[in-house]
Amino acid sequence: MATGNIKGGKRNYARPGKPTVTVLASTTAAQATVSVSDGIGPQATSYTISASSPNTASVIPATQTGVTTSATFTSLSSSQTYTFTAFGINQNGSGSADTTTTNAVTAASVYSAAQTFQTSVTTTVTVPTFATKMAALVIGGGGAGANANTYNTRGGGGGGGGATVFKDLAVTAGTTVGVVVAAGGVTAASTGGTGGITTVVYNGTTIATANGGVGGNGGGTNGNGGAGGTGSSNVAGASNATGGTGGAVSSTGGNATQLVPYSLTNTNITQGHSGGGGGGSNYDENFKAGGTSGGGQGGSGSTIYRGNGTAGVAGTGGGGGGHGSDGDNYQDPPGYAGGIGGVYLYFL
Repeated sequence: MATGNIKGGKRNYARPGKPTVTVLASTTAAQATVSVSDGIGPQATSYTISASSPNTASVIPATQTGVTTSATFTSLSSSQTYTFTAFGINQNGSGSADTTTTNAVTAASVYSAAQTFQTSVTTTVTVPTFATKMAALVIGGGGAGANANTYNTRGGGGGGGGATVFKDLAVTAGTTVGVVVAAGGVTAASTGGTGGITTVVYNGTTIATANGGVGGNGGGTNGNGGAGGTGSSNVAGASNATGGTGGAVSSTGGNATQLVPYSLTNTNITQGHSGGGGGGSNYDENFKAGGTSGGGQGGSGSTIYRGNGTAGVAGTGGGGGGHGSDGDNYQDPPGYAGGIGGVYLYFL
């Protein structure tokens, strides 16, 4: 890109002329690519591009500087019109106000992430002003792993939380959505506690429920893993999944179930799943893994190695790993807690 600084042996102090601006809106995501090039007059060494929208509720992306040929603006508000303004810069300064070019574009109608909840909470969310539809991924709490309740025994892993996913629920801007995110189960005595129930409520009706995984069983050398929780929704076309079963003694946790993906751009609904089961404790130092998608690792039941398992992963509803005694002090630690459930809301 030439500077046009010297002309006829004399220095040219002119600032850049009016650039040519082209905007290409994505058809699959709420984003647009803005291309710039020199117009008539002094040339620019770089450009500054900004975005604006007549709708005050629209998300306005940050201004991009130092652009040489093009820049992509992401996370635009769905179905909203944007105007992109560009001006050139050279060693003489920035193009003046009358050298700007604008080009409007309407962002694609795609779901955008609104709220993510990965801690145990009861709350409400207000439907955004632009929204007419809602989608959600809902995951129950994971079951806790079992404690080893006598000398040199081992506990089973907790079951993973159930899950459900839906989209295209008709909503009204300004109304509220109720959200309850469940805690993971905790161990009581030798048996792991069941994970809590995660729900989403709209207009006073529970539209999605994800049940928690069942805690693992302790005792003897053959503690069993807990069953995975289930998911359900009354929204047409919803997809439901059962959590992975907790691993019995010396067994890995069951894998999570993949939900039917909705391919909502820029959301993790494309990877929706229930919680993985926690691993059962083992006879030796070889720790047993939890199931995919959040299952905690089962603890060792070796008389040499301490019986530390791991908790399920927060936000996934993974089951907790079972605990095995170390041959000396079977009361410490207990089986591990299940992972907290999760709710992921999206609006269109």
